[in-house]
Amino acid sequence: MNELVKSRLGVNDRLRAQGYALFDVELLQGGDLWSAGEDYYMSLDRSRLVADCRHLPEDAGADATYRRRSRFMLLPGRAAPLPFGENWDEEASPDFTHEPHITPLTRAQRESFALHRTICMGHRCADRLGREAPIDVTVEICRSEPRRYAPVPALPDSTGKERPSFRMVVLLSREGVEEGETFVTPPQVAGVDPRFLDASAIRDRFTLLQPWQGCILDSRSASLHLSPVRLSADNEHGHQTLLIIDYTRLTPEKPR
Repeated sequence: MNELVKSRLGVNDRLRAQGYALFDVELLQGGDLWSAGEDYYMSLDRSRLVADCRHLPEDAGADATYRRRSRFMLLPGRAAPLPFGENWDEEASPDFTHEPHITPLTRAQRESFALHRTICMGHRCADRLGREAPIDVTVEICRSEPRRYAPVPALPDSTGKERPSFRMVVLLSREGVEEGETFVTPPQVAGVDPRFLDASAIRDRFTLLQPWQGCILDSRSASLHLSPVRLSADNEHGHQTLLIIDYTRLTPEKPR
């Protein structure tokens, strides 16, 4: 059994056992799908995707936050995700999110081999989604740039929105900031501001520090909360960029 399969099975086992699982870049490289040469180009494409996320459009609905969001479909029998819908004009994208102030991903971002690989590996790790049903995938890239004495939420507010079946959060880049800690809690307290979480509700806490570290979560069993990021001492500029992938099964699950 190669290292990729071991890594994926480990994530899968932890996801089933506790409702969430941490992973690192090892999950997204090498193994049964790619040759060594292809893995080299995958590494380059990851670097290109990170570089392409340095200048995101400002989110008019959130201070010091920059975002892009697009939607894909994972269909049975197809190896790669497909863009949702036909109209991908960046100025006239379908308003499927009911948040018209959020700009879609660029064509280069949508076609990124590294992004497709990450989407597919998250799907492989989430057994409950199954392989026989179409999966709605929402991809969001969110960059927070806190100012001095003004921390910024690491994740946009999702209060009142329908929760996906699974959520994957991946760190793309982080520089000149601190905090941004992740808390794992039972699903009953989803949406609570992490600053007001009761200590007894926190099942785990950690901070993503290295690029392509991440966490995948089953929304039936757990919820994620990220504390705001703030500039670290002696820094006038800093940022944290996250890749958030939400998976929603489009047909009912079979009874267990």
